[in-house]
Amino acid sequence: MKPRLRLLLLFTAALLVASAQEVQRHGLVFEAWIDDTFFGG
Repeated sequence: MKPRLRLLLLFTAALLVASAQEVQRHGLVFEAWIDDTFFGG
């Protein structure tokens, strides 16, 4: 595999993982807000 292609694939994979972690963090914040707002904490 060419070094540039390998680097591009590695960068893309890292970006996807970072994006998934950000979405997961927002999901946890949203769940906490729902719990506090509608179910008394």
